[in-house]
Amino acid sequence: ASAESLIRAYLYPNIILPETNPEQLIKEIAKSLIFYNLYSYKYRNSFVPNEIIARKVDALRLLDSISKGKINLSGAALPKSIRSNLSLQQKYFSLDNLEEFRDSRE
Repeated sequence: ASAESLIRAYLYPNIILPETNPEQLIKEIAKSLIFYNLYSYKYRNSFVPNEIIARKVDALRLLDSISKGKINLSGAALPKSIRSNLSLQQKYFSLDNLEEFRDSRE
């Protein structure tokens, strides 16, 4: 995945990044992910250096912390509404309902 799509996927449900002038921390995270992608493409038949792997792992940890609200970004916005697929009512499915979702490869 590209650095931008990975960053947006981590942050999207909770944080919306500005289209221009992202925060410096996001730029550094993007650089680490881009370096990893370049190295993994260039050296796909050998090993990516440990330093590059460590940078990617650190970048993903930072993204996780940002998405959980442990780190705040000044230029980011919260979504206007929060959607949830959860309900207070428990749902039960009959065998007939589940048959509709049977894998066609069986």
